[in-house]
Amino acid sequence: MTLQIVRGREDLDGTDPAIRDFYEYWLRLAGENGALPARRQIDPVEIWPHIGKIAIAELYRDGVFDPWYRLVGANVSELAGRFLKNCLYRDIYSKEQAEQLGVLYHEIMQDKLPRYEVSSIKLPDREFMKIARLMAPFASDHQNVDVIVGLVVAVQERRTVSRRLF
Repeated sequence: MTLQIVRGREDLDGTDPAIRDFYEYWLRLAGENGALPARRQIDPVEIWPHIGKIAIAELYRDGVFDPWYRLVGANVSELAGRFLKNCLYRDIYSKEQAEQLGVLYHEIMQDKLPRYEVSSIKLPDREFMKIARLMAPFASDHQNVDVIVGLVVAVQERRTVSRRLF
């Protein structure tokens, strides 16, 4: 797994064009004054070519940090092997994975910078897939991160891990 803070366009050189397009879109929404964009600013028409690759994670439920997927594009659900809309992270991931994701989200909330990650995910039926994703912070009040919007793409075809019989 590789994870990096994205401080500028050059940090995404050589990545999937969809990742770079989404980062440029996030920059346009953020504007020049350093304020974070709000989720309500997202125009589905402007990101239409990538809409199936988008996942929107709300970070709070009833004022408590408890991330959940508000919206998940069809491509992301297909990669995950299941429908993820309105699912809580703690119900999807193992306790350890959910804790790691919580730590990552808190880091994004503190420094207000996107993260780019390349990692392998386990799919149903013991399949593994390599994905790349950009996780960008959004804030309803333009300052305090309350939403992470991610764009997820496959960077390697699925392959089945053979089962070993002992």
